[in-house]
Amino acid sequence: MMKRTTWIAFTASLFFAEAIAADCSEGIEFFKYGDFKIAKEIFSNCNSSNTAEKMFYLGEIYFAEGKRDSAFLFYNKGKMADENYVFNEIGLLKLTQKSNPSVTTAELQKIAKKNKKRADVLTSIAKAFFQNGEKELALNWLHEAQSVNNQYAESFVLEGDIYASMSEYGKASSFYEMALTTNPKCEEAYIRYANIYTNINPKTAIEVLNRCVNVNPSSALAQRALGDAYYADAQFSKAAQAYAQYAESPYYQPADLSKYAMILLFNGEFQKSTDIVNEALRKDPNNLIMNRLLMYNLYEQKQYEQSFSVTKKIFNEKNKSQLIWMDHFYYGKLLSKKGMKTDALKQYETALLLDSTKNNIYKEMAEVYESTNDYEMAIRQFQKFIDKEKAGANVNDILTLGKYNYYAGNQISEGNQDSLSFKKLYLTKADSLFNIVEKKVPKNYLGHLWRARTNSALDPESEQGLAKPYYESALTVLDVKNPRETRIVIECYSYLGYYYFLKKETDLSKSYWNKIIEVDPQNEVAKKALQGMK
Repeated sequence: MMKRTTWIAFTASLFFAEAIAADCSEGIEFFKYGDFKIAKEIFSNCNSSNTAEKMFYLGEIYFAEGKRDSAFLFYNKGKMADENYVFNEIGLLKLTQKSNPSVTTAELQKIAKKNKKRADVLTSIAKAFFQNGEKELALNWLHEAQSVNNQYAESFVLEGDIYASMSEYGKASSFYEMALTTNPKCEEAYIRYANIYTNINPKTAIEVLNRCVNVNPSSALAQRALGDAYYADAQFSKAAQAYAQYAESPYYQPADLSKYAMILLFNGEFQKSTDIVNEALRKDPNNLIMNRLLMYNLYEQKQYEQSFSVTKKIFNEKNKSQLIWMDHFYYGKLLSKKGMKTDALKQYETALLLDSTKNNIYKEMAEVYESTNDYEMAIRQFQKFIDKEKAGANVNDILTLGKYNYYAGNQISEGNQDSLSFKKLYLTKADSLFNIVEKKVPKNYLGHLWRARTNSALDPESEQGLAKPYYESALTVLDVKNPRETRIVIECYSYLGYYYFLKKETDLSKSYWNKIIEVDPQNEVAKKALQGMK
């Protein structure tokens, strides 16, 4: 049976060929969105009685790509096909705007005079000035167009584009909204509007694009843009849904596969992402983007050896300048799994050099140091992670840092006074951190338990009973009947049984050792303790 990913690629290619042969209107939409590759294919192959219009848009694409000779060729073909289609003449004049501004401006004014009641022509003239860097003149011409027809949405879209190019996003968005007021189905306005917010305020982009989808439910462009906005907002499940819908369109391109595969990776759909990646790699085995996604996916599926084998296609001299922080991050994780701790740390350090904002790298480094019993360095790296977290440390982070301090303290053996001071310093810090955990989640046993363990380390002979209140607190929230918590329950009972034995409170001591027998009838330590107190 043909896999779904293969079927998508196969059917998309068939439908794409059929679509571009049938209608040129989609090409205009893709051109407006800035997807010139698809637009060019559509215009090059679509059937249209309006040859002049086809040539004009091909000229516009080549102009946007900086290929002025090709732009001239297509504008000229369009002009010869229909001299009354004035937009090709505007295109040709646009090419001479910088080299001969006075003559060009005069010719454009002549065109405007002949078409003074046509907002579309006046808007096209405004665009010609804008594309040549004359923003003030462009705005003047747009206002002229709007005075002729204040319901022509594209004039407001272009005004939004001009302000967006000046990073005046508030003004830009207001003009996109004006375009939508005049034409609620103006897809271009929705997408341009969303584009300015996708990376700075993705929730606004999502709201705008959902409005677009509501009025244009079959829009492939809107679904792709919506997927990008959800991705920017870390809503990976919704991003995957949007891209899945876009994947069903006839305009789905191989270049979109990497974004879709990345979204699926972040959404935890590792096998589905892997299927898409493998399909792409069958056609292009050395594709860097797809190989890195394969490495990531295989790691997440715990296929470490297979993931490691992919690194040879990524980490080579050819790709050196194209590597990103995530490449080094995952490579570091793989090296750590293989026990190559020093090499793993080097990869994490390189990842941080490429992007110092990725705080999770410090956490990974701390884990490597912890695995080698270098608790001092583990503490340093984990503290960096916490210090850089904008949202602040969560309970698990505080617990982890407390454990590192606990292990560091316990690692110091009894020795001179300096050693004892360092030991106490680490353990006291651990206790203060576990105290925070205890207060934040009092109904969870972990804060109580780790305070008990820490205080037991501060009072190794149990003479002061420092751990007693915390073991007692742990017992109040532990489920004695839960097999998963049996080991912890026994630890609590053991300490209390021993504590009361030291205090010569035999009956109380026996009661705790007997409680251990109730949950673990074969417990040898409890049996021996009870035997010794007969």
